[in-house]
Amino acid sequence: MLKEARYCANTSQSLKKASDKRKVHDLENEKTQCQIDKIRGAGHTKWYDSLSEAYRDGYANCHWCLGVAMSGRRGGRRGVTS
Repeated sequence: MLKEARYCANTSQSLKKASDKRKVHDLENEKTQCQIDKIRGAGHTKWYDSLSEAYRDGYANCHWCLGVAMSGRRGGRRGVTS
């Protein structure tokens, strides 16, 4: 796993909403709502080369950059081979 890779997981355990916890983001499809700079700045990042690695560690898709119906727990993201 690279220090910085395509997928960035938010490792913060102190988020206000439980739904914001344990999310993985696609940096090639980053949206303003993802707040990646805030996550990076706080040091709450875990980097993944593939979504399957993040799913294996219990992370779910960010609604904004990956979509809720595309979680690895629901069969994976169509068209993505990583």
